[in-house]
Amino acid sequence: MFSKQLVYVLTMLFGMASVSFAQTGEGQTGIYTLELIRIYFLLLLFATILNRLLEYLKILAAFLNEKFGLLTGLFNRIIRAVSQKLDGLGIAYDENRLSANVRKYTLSAFMQFLGFGMGVLLAFALQLNVLAPLHILQHNTTWGLIISGLLIGAGVEPVHSFFRIAQEKRKLKKMFTDLQK
Repeated sequence: MFSKQLVYVLTMLFGMASVSFAQTGEGQTGIYTLELIRIYFLLLLFATILNRLLEYLKILAAFLNEKFGLLTGLFNRIIRAVSQKLDGLGIAYDENRLSANVRKYTLSAFMQFLGFGMGVLLAFALQLNVLAPLHILQHNTTWGLIISGLLIGAGVEPVHSFFRIAQEKRKLKKMFTDLQK
């Protein structure tokens, strides 16, 4: 359920951004390009830094859990809940594989949510709003800051995708405009 909503929100975001790119006039292109390049660079920079930081935190968390068992209680509760569900459904499973997968995916999910949170905090602290130069939600900058933070927290690839899609839409709009002349 969460993944369908996330996909829907991202699809709407990419669609709105690409429409804004496509609607920019030729006289305004320089202003938008310079501001967008600045935001694109900052998003990539902070996404890369945050990604590396989270990789180190993930290694540290795995080490601390192995050494001191900091997350063992959480892992055991999740493993128990999943085991009960699988048993209730009559699905056979390997307990060792289940345990390893729960540990791996729980830690990965935790790090991803931590990344989203840190990205949003960073976007608010630096007032980095990806929607501002696109003239989307101009009266409510909070959503632009949240979306910027989520892009930072999601990593480098979503930042590339966001701007790649917007740039392609802009090229198509220019091509169709040139064809109509």
